[in-house]
Amino acid sequence: SRDHLDYHKSYKDYFKSKMILFNELMKKNSIMIYDTDQKISKKLKYISKKNKLRSITIGKKNCDLKILEHKFIGKKQKISFTFNNNDYSFETSLIGEIQIKNLFMAILAASVSIPMKKIVDTISKIKLVNGRLEPLGNLRNNSTVILDYAHTPESLKTCLINIKNQFKLSAVSLVFGCGGERDKPKRHMMGQIANDLCDKIYLTDDNPRFENPKLIRDQIKRKIKKKKYVEISSRADAISKAVSELNSGDILIVAGKGHENYQEYKKKL
Repeated sequence: SRDHLDYHKSYKDYFKSKMILFNELMKKNSIMIYDTDQKISKKLKYISKKNKLRSITIGKKNCDLKILEHKFIGKKQKISFTFNNNDYSFETSLIGEIQIKNLFMAILAASVSIPMKKIVDTISKIKLVNGRLEPLGNLRNNSTVILDYAHTPESLKTCLINIKNQFKLSAVSLVFGCGGERDKPKRHMMGQIANDLCDKIYLTDDNPRFENPKLIRDQIKRKIKKKKYVEISSRADAISKAVSELNSGDILIVAGKGHENYQEYKKKL
């Protein structure tokens, strides 16, 4: 998806760089794990055959691991799947369906040397990655703050859709901005996504670097309805205001910097 295009310049070059992992770094009979639901799966299948790599796949059809059922139970997710003609199920407190695919990639990698039953029995102990769809706790009014690293159009859209799918009855607020000296065309795209998927937006700074922070915010808000956003340059103040305005059962997503606890303004952190 759209990321690092200030460096790669095009999707084609970005994809070619990713494929170095498979085309140049993997030895014959190494194992390649990929998702058959993705558009690029045909290219990956071709690479695995050409380079004589073994493959283990996940998806909804034509795959080795097939997800049979997925459902939300409060803040948990319950999943059942089949692998090597055996059925398994587990629950996880990880938030967002996107994390299930990531989890399954790790499961498949582990299955090469560990029995699947042992892996499944261990899943409940898995802890989330800091700053990746990380719930920071419930407030007194049962609202929730979730921290995420989403800083591209695709990742922000995925984050918001995943939250809305899991918490269908909750209003969703968002604190976000865009980095300076990076892919500029994405700014209004992310503004449009926030406008379409959020109930309230707190527009703030996110590593403006040597650019004028206000001009970055101006480019983002071009696609946001005036009644939907509040503009607060200080990220700390924006987060504080967003938290204070949460109503019972609301969800607040603080996106863009994940676990990072600093800001880049010119030469000053």
